[in-house]
Amino acid sequence: MLHPNTGIDLGREVDEVRKENAALRADLAAANAQLAEKEEQVCKARVDVVFDGPPSHESGRFVEVENSEGVSINFGKWVHRPDGYWALRFDAALSSSPCRHEEEAKRLREAVEWASKGGT
Repeated sequence: MLHPNTGIDLGREVDEVRKENAALRADLAAANAQLAEKEEQVCKARVDVVFDGPPSHESGRFVEVENSEGVSINFGKWVHRPDGYWALRFDAALSSSPCRHEEEAKRLREAVEWASKGGT
């Protein structure tokens, strides 16, 4: 069907828009999948403080600090406290949540959803 004033083939234009929308939906689905995968990886990250025995009246000795892959890492700082004890100190921001990027991931998901609705 041709537009009476412009002569543009409206059927072809509609088909083109549908193709573009399908491609955008596929891109959106791929972006959502990548976001979910990255979010899962980030939220599974952990730090293990390793000892050679369990807690008890003769507790195990410190061995090392490891990342989620079991690789030894330099994490935290040894501090000699005024009370005579030693502490392996971690920043509260690093240890406050098992998934400290939850809010950022939520904002990204909302932005993707907003864009999928045409950004309106």
